[in-house]
Order: sequence, then C-alpha cells, then structure tokens
Amino acid sequence: MQHTLSCQALYDAVWTTPISHLAPEYGLTGTGLKKICDRHDIPTPHRGYWARLANAKCVTRTPLPTRRLSADARVCFQGVTESALPAAVQAAKSEALARAAELAAPPPTAAPVEAASGTEPAGDDPGHPVAQRVAKALSRAKPDAGGFVAAKADALPSLVIGRASIDRGACFIGRLLHAAEALGWAHEPSPQGLKIVIADESIGFGLIEKTTRVPHAPTAREQHEKARAEAKGQAPAPWSDNPAPSGVLSFEIRENTYVPLTRRYSDLKRRPLEDRLDEILAGLAAHAALNVEDRRKAEEARRIAAESEAERKREAAFEGREKRRVEFLGAVHAQLVERDRLAAVAAGHRPPRSQEPG
Repeated sequence: MQHTLSCQALYDAVWTTPISHLAPEYGLTGTGLKKICDRHDIPTPHRGYWARLANAKCVTRTPLPTRRLSADARVCFQGVTESALPAAVQAAKSEALARAAELAAPPPTAAPVEAASGTEPAGDDPGHPVAQRVAKALSRAKPDAGGFVAAKADALPSLVIGRASIDRGACFIGRLLHAAEALGWAHEPSPQGLKIVIADESIGFGLIEKTTRVPHAPTAREQHEKARAEAKGQAPAPWSDNPAPSGVLSFEIRENTYVPLTRRYSDLKRRPLEDRLDEILAGLAAHAALNVEDRRKAEEARRIAAESEAERKREAAFEGREKRRVEFLGAVHAQLVERDRLAAVAAGHRPPRSQEPG
C-alpha cells in the first residue's frame, strides 16, 4: 500500500506515538520507519524519551528542519499491513493462537494431583531430549570475546546466548518443542540448524541474547601501558566499553524477510519470552502458511506462464503453417501464370493449317 504524508505529519506522528507502535499502522517494522525518517531528515525521539515522558520528567523535541516545513515536502513509501495478507495466512495464525491458548489453559478439574512416591513434582524444565542436548552443547562450548556461547549442529536449534542464560534458553527450547509437538508439528535437522516442520513446511528459527555494553576492565598490561603513556605526557585513548550478554532473549523466525509478519519476539518489561509462547507458535504457523501460499502462487504463475508459452507456440505453428500454405499457393499460382504465358507464346508461333505437312 502506498502512503504519502507531509514531513510535518510524519514528524508529529513519530513524536506522538512510539515508532514500534506506529510502524504496524503503515505496514512497516520499527526499524523500517526509523530509516524512512532518517532518509528524509525527520528527527525521531531519542532512547529513553518515552520512559522520561511516562514518568513526567522534562523532555524536549528535536525541531523539524525548516526546509521540511514547506507544503511540498512530502514522504512517500510502501507498506503492507497484516490485514493485506492472504486469508489462509490469517486463518492459520488465528487457529494456532487459539490452539496454543487451549494448551496453556489449566485443566477443567483443579483438584491437586499428589506426586507419586519417590518422585519430585515437575519443575519448569520440560526435559525435552533436544533441550538436554542444547544445554550439554552450550555448557561445553567455548565463549567468544563477548561472553557468548553458540550451539552449532544440524540437529540442534541455533542459539547464541550468554553462559548465565544457558539453562533458561534450553528450557525455553524444550517448552517450544513440546508445544509444537502438541500441535501436531515435527522438527527436522538441517545445515542451518533444527527446524520446525508445519504442514510439510520447514521453518528456521533461532534464539539469541541481546548485547549490552559494560565498562572495560583493563588488564595489568593495559594499565602499565597507560601509565607509561601518561608519564611521557601522552594522552592515551580511553578504553571502549565491551560487549556482554544482557540477559534479554529474543526468538527469531528466519523466514519471509520482507512481509508484515512478526519475525522477532523479545523479552518485554512485563512479559518475558516464556509468556509469549502462544504468539510465537501463531507466528510460526503464519509463516508456514505464507510459504505454502507463496508456493501456490508461484506454481499458479508457472502454470499460467506455461499455458501462455504453449498458446504462443500454437499461434507460431499456425502462423508458420499459414505462411507455408500461402507460399505454396503463390508458387502454384506462379506456375499456372507461367504455363498460360508459355501456352500463349506457343499458340502465336504455330503455322497456319494450309502450311501444315499433309
């Protein structure tokens, strides 16, 4: 869908509503809308603006550049809202969301069930075999410079998280796979990692931990070099902050990059990733349905193209036959004309009957 707004209108919108909430109205991601604003020199709220505003603290707006205030200064961009998606995709998402809610709902009878003798009550860890392998692989992995460990194997999901989040990440993967199996879905290995299979559609996914910056802890050697530089009257460059795990997990669906379907689900302030499992399952179902729909459209396009090509070939063959028929008739006509001409020439040179030999 084509959107055309004045720069002033877009400026007022992004300073009235958070970009992450405003972008879906235009069929865009928050990052996409931010890039459009940057491309047209439209200022956007800085980090922490909305939190300060919510706490009644003093905030200031960056004014819109004067050259953007003219009436002809407009912004045009394309966006696709989720309501524009095929009906099959919307239906698949709604159905998966309803079924996920049913799975999460408590049983009708709320009577407590006593644990069997010698057993402990079930904890939060679902104990899925894949989750156990994930925890084992991550525990053995060597952390990188930022403190992240990764699981890399065809039969394991793609994970990049900090060591402190290993148990939580493995537990989440276990809950996800248990829920997927309850919905009748399967999983299969692939070179990109474990994938969830929905209606014969393999959906790639991954779990990552967001990065934060922490003050650099200088080593003894770095401190010694700094002291030497200062002794020489030099001003050493300040140490930059180091990347580190933030504890915020994000689930990524690695399909359909440029569509109005959510591909990343992150921890929210009041709703951790574990409480968004129903949204994630619905998103997986929607992406699988979109893959099916895209393949159906591609097959339909190929069928139409094949029929058009066959029709073109039939027309070309017919035109070829007609051309050869016309050429043949032309050749016959030329021969008949030549025969008549020769007959007329022969008749003009024939002697009179009285002079013919007796």
